Amino acid sequence: MLALISVMLIAFLGCSSTMPPPRISSLYTGTGTPSPRSDSSSVEVFLDTAPPQRAFKVIGRVEITTQNDARTLEGMLFYARAEARRLGGDALVNVRNSETTIASSGGYSYPVKNWVTGDVMGVQKVESTPTNKRVLQADVVVWDRN
Repeated sequence: MLALISVMLIAFLGCSSTMPPPRISSLYTGTGTPSPRSDSSSVEVFLDTAPPQRAFKVIGRVEITTQNDARTLEGMLFYARAEARRLGGDALVNVRNSETTIASSGGYSYPVKNWVTGDVMGVQKVESTPTNKRVLQADVVVWDRN
């Protein structure tokens, strides 16, 4: 029984440490309504330093924002590709990835109380640490079929 409780506790704690999804914003600029592509459709990726060599038409824009240092570029591209599929895109072009440090506001303090008497015994200071904001931006395109 103790082993079962231990396994359940480990599973619960493991689940609580997963990263929340990033903030996803997109804008469809094509004509009509978007025609989503299937989840199995491939979406090519072209960085802003290496544009595609074939003709394309921009149908939208996608932005993925996270404040989690552990999220990789590939992890952010996973969400960007999914959003491109939702907009009906064949590829992401002009992909830019930037990171900005957000300064902290100096921390905060709270009173430390005696659990038995409720008397305030002192003040605990918590220093805030700066966080990093990562942003991936890209144009969503369809290949020119002409």
